[in-house]
Amino acid sequence: MAVKEELAKDVNQAAVLEDIAFWLEGDQWDRNDGIPIEALRMRVARVRSALAGRMGIDAEQSATLMPALDQCLAVMESLDELEKQGTARVGQRQIEQLIAHATPAGAGNPWAFAQAGCMRSTSSPAACFEAADEVIWWMPSTPSLAQPLPWSEEEIDALREMAVEL
Repeated sequence: MAVKEELAKDVNQAAVLEDIAFWLEGDQWDRNDGIPIEALRMRVARVRSALAGRMGIDAEQSATLMPALDQCLAVMESLDELEKQGTARVGQRQIEQLIAHATPAGAGNPWAFAQAGCMRSTSSPAACFEAADEVIWWMPSTPSLAQPLPWSEEEIDALREMAVEL
């Protein structure tokens, strides 16, 4: 609280206080109920805006941030589609799937640096182009996860009503 009070004294720090309120003190949703699509859309838009603000600093950074911006756009488009299908809320698993589908090649931290004892590693066999004396292959395939039903909530409700009538 002392830091927030100190920030509040400086008129130029209003945006920082707003970010603290949005990200750390904002609404929370029950994990089982999921988050309203509009609330998630606002968060993705804030992330995209922050990334866009860092574009143009230098060419290398811009090239690094472009996939993240594309990922945000893909998630936003998926949320729009879910909303058109009548989905009002998305759960944790759906969010994970949206992000996975928006990131088909995987994502790493380009600013991460090797730590002590680090060895060559990759998350894709296509990136292996040099011989190695020893190879440790961990989880060589993506685990198969339960897929959601391909129908919207409205379609499922309609099917249930039809089954009751029969």
